[in-house]
Amino acid sequence: TLFLYDANTDELWSRFASGLESTEIRIPAHQGIAGAVLDSGITESIADPYADSRFNQEIDIETGFRTRSILCAPIAAKNGKPIGVTQVLNKHDGEFTAKDETRLLAFTAQIAVSLQNAQLFEDVLNMKNYNESILRSTSNGMLTLNQEEQLVTANDAAKLILRLPDEGLTGMDAPSLFGQRNSWLLE
Repeated sequence: TLFLYDANTDELWSRFASGLESTEIRIPAHQGIAGAVLDSGITESIADPYADSRFNQEIDIETGFRTRSILCAPIAAKNGKPIGVTQVLNKHDGEFTAKDETRLLAFTAQIAVSLQNAQLFEDVLNMKNYNESILRSTSNGMLTLNQEEQLVTANDAAKLILRLPDEGLTGMDAPSLFGQRNSWLLE
């Protein structure tokens, strides 16, 4: 199970799938074994969760699952800040071993990198959308040219001012773009 930390609600959350249906599980971030691991940053192996006072049996009751053993590891960002926890449940052949812990920590490190890459992608996409929104909403003509003086982007105002068509502009060279009347721009 992958539990991610939601700083806005101070909760750990995960999705639980049963057949075609998906349910979101949310627990207070500092409760239960997952919360203890999130707070401490230390991996824990629990042979009998029902004997551990931190174990929240409500999730087992809600999902119909029976937890017999838990191996739980923290997920940390590059800066060391906790971003979630992973849990492996119900080992078939007895208790979790040091080898199991090593494997989970390696897997968790990959999860951390993937989560941070996904966040970076989302941040870049949000910034791109924000910039495009600004370009669309301004009444000033804005053009972007590359080093070869070819058009990369033009907002709607620039197309209107320069009387340019809506399509087929990308890659147009600056002299063709500005024409004879606007040769002063090329200088």
